[in-house]
Amino acid sequence: MKFWWVFIIGIAATAIILRLVVTRRNIIDPGASLLLRKELLCVTCWYGEETTVYGAPHTSARKLFFTNNSAMIQTIVAAGWEPVVTRDKIFAHDASPIDPHGLHSTKRPPGIGASSLQSKQIKFLQFPPGYQHLVHEHHTIVYMDHKRIVADLSQLMMSHTGDILMRLDKNMESIDHEIRMTSFQSRYSRKMKETIAWVTEQVPNSKVRIMNTGVIVYNTTETVRNLCRRVFETCLTLQQPACQIVWAVLAPKYETPPHNLRIKLLKYRDVLTRPVFL
Repeated sequence: MKFWWVFIIGIAATAIILRLVVTRRNIIDPGASLLLRKELLCVTCWYGEETTVYGAPHTSARKLFFTNNSAMIQTIVAAGWEPVVTRDKIFAHDASPIDPHGLHSTKRPPGIGASSLQSKQIKFLQFPPGYQHLVHEHHTIVYMDHKRIVADLSQLMMSHTGDILMRLDKNMESIDHEIRMTSFQSRYSRKMKETIAWVTEQVPNSKVRIMNTGVIVYNTTETVRNLCRRVFETCLTLQQPACQIVWAVLAPKYETPPHNLRIKLLKYRDVLTRPVFL
């Protein structure tokens, strides 16, 4: 009889120890257990001429770097990312893949600001053909601007308790403020008149939260996917890369019934939202 009690206690103790080990491993590497079920995916992107590539996050999860510049492939790989060179027909007229050998001109005709708009395709999970299935295969996707790479994801993932995690932009008090600030940049100002007309039609009160879209953690639920698709399609329709304006208008509509989307906002000075470069 005593033998059975010792045996049972031994099994229980072993189970507790294994659980502590796995939990600690997941805190150190949030992709450790998620990767087994393909639940975590990290993505970033850059479209245009060659630029600096910052080191990928410290995680065993898959890390994709979307670009239209094949000359950056070696640099991307060296930084720990998996390069994806895209040739999406939506942007083909002014964002065709850049030829590193100079066989084709890299000058593009005036269009919809493709480099900036095409990045929104990745930011809002509208991955190009051949990669769209990833949104359904992964439970959580971490998007980071190429200059806002968070090397240590552990604190970020522990703070992700809703459907979407992103940063509150305390410097922007309203959509009007965001519009004034972005109007100084030509890629945003070209279609600002049409954008203002759309905002006026959608939002009676400009005093809404402005969220920084540089780092976003998504749970890829149907509601999240629908919001992301609507944001991207609106940016495309308006030919407006200033996605924080569009997000500020559309996201609140999904936080109320029947959607009840849970968007958790990080404070501006939270250390885990600061860019961490390797």
